[in-house]
Amino acid sequence: MFTILRSQKSSRPSRVLCNLVRSYSSLPSSSDVSSFNSFSKSAASALDVDTTRSFQKPPPTPIPEDDTPLGSILRKTIDAAGPMPLARYMTLCLGHPEHGYYTTKEDVLGEKGDFITSPEISQVFGELIAIWLITRWQANGSPSSVRLLELGPGRGTLMADILRTFKQFSFMAETIQTVDLVESSPVMREAQKKALEPYLKRKDGSHVQIRWFDRIEEVPVSDAYTLFSAHEFFDALPIHLLERVPPPLEPEPSPVTTSPSPENTDLSKPHFHELLVTYTPPSPAFHFTLSVEPTPYSTYIPTTSAEFEKVEIGQRIEVGAVGFGIMRRLGALLFEGKNAGGGSGLVIDYGKDGFYSESFRAFKAHAALSPFLTPGLSDLTTNVNFSHLRTALLASPFGSQIRPLGPISQADFLEQMGLIPRVDGLVRGKPDETGKRIRQGAERLVDREGMGTEYVFFGLEGKPKEPSQRDNDQAVWPFV
Repeated sequence: MFTILRSQKSSRPSRVLCNLVRSYSSLPSSSDVSSFNSFSKSAASALDVDTTRSFQKPPPTPIPEDDTPLGSILRKTIDAAGPMPLARYMTLCLGHPEHGYYTTKEDVLGEKGDFITSPEISQVFGELIAIWLITRWQANGSPSSVRLLELGPGRGTLMADILRTFKQFSFMAETIQTVDLVESSPVMREAQKKALEPYLKRKDGSHVQIRWFDRIEEVPVSDAYTLFSAHEFFDALPIHLLERVPPPLEPEPSPVTTSPSPENTDLSKPHFHELLVTYTPPSPAFHFTLSVEPTPYSTYIPTTSAEFEKVEIGQRIEVGAVGFGIMRRLGALLFEGKNAGGGSGLVIDYGKDGFYSESFRAFKAHAALSPFLTPGLSDLTTNVNFSHLRTALLASPFGSQIRPLGPISQADFLEQMGLIPRVDGLVRGKPDETGKRIRQGAERLVDREGMGTEYVFFGLEGKPKEPSQRDNDQAVWPFV
């Protein structure tokens, strides 16, 4: 049938997963919102164009002809306080209350927006994620109370597809107590509410509650089992850009010094300075400048992971300190303290196990451009260092309770979760043109020269605690 039904004992999916995939793949298309609900006109028209935010090196920064309102504010800030960390620049560009990209632009996705995401391309993306979440819920004893959590839900398309799929398995759907969404934009919240409302009604007539939070720190610990997703969330978080520099010259020994000073002891460790954002009048163009001295961030961040010891002198590294903290908070929500109910989930983004040096870029109208051009009017993004996120979990006080999974490529995850049989089921009985578009969308998701390898899946779940968690100590499909 498909690779999902491999027979090798060492690398086969569970019987539960096989049964779920068979049931799900054979669902009639009438059970869907439409034959391909997320294959909107905007997605279909973009099939032959790379409109995702995957890596495209932007052109050099030109001198802006027309300033933006935020650009003027940034220059005044630099005039008053000096060059700013890249993380501060990104935070203002994306989240300034009056001139930020996400706080002022109503539609960032689709043909009229600046980029498109996998859930908008094909409904199968969210459906396969839902199937994986169900299998992990069952593997962990089928808890009677479930909380769904999504970081950065966009227009709600992914969560809507997850809820719609859960509806086909009522034994699971009836356990959902709340849907918690980390989203600060009022515009996006309204879109999410509209997308999710059709799937919130229970059999008894009651409704699953939606709760919104501006920040993950506001999400409460719950004794419910948490199933979470974070799709293209970590790539939009602010980063710091550091450069390794030669160690300072060791001072001449003092006649009165009998033991090495702390400074001398530190000379054997990597030294980093921080790249700061500034501009040089009379030109209004923004650019980087290297800090003269170490900054608090360039001193602390390299201590969070041993991988930074491998950086060579003169090499730059992008470090997501905010993402590091959010991943640790996510782990705490699931596993820290006696009231945490545990959980499983997926982080999907473009990235790799390792650091990047120059992935920082901007997108506007589906094209890459310099991140220093049109501040506040374009999306900013960077690739994700998944090894740093893993370290955030394992080095935490609750690290012994966590099992990280992957990362593996998007193509491997979707194909081995049953993408082909599901697409076959969707196109059955459809007009030729409709079927063609459905297949094109699915093929784009797993294209190994594009989205299929640029995007990766990183899983997370707790280690087994109870005997009822019958297969949680085995390899987790498809992370094998």
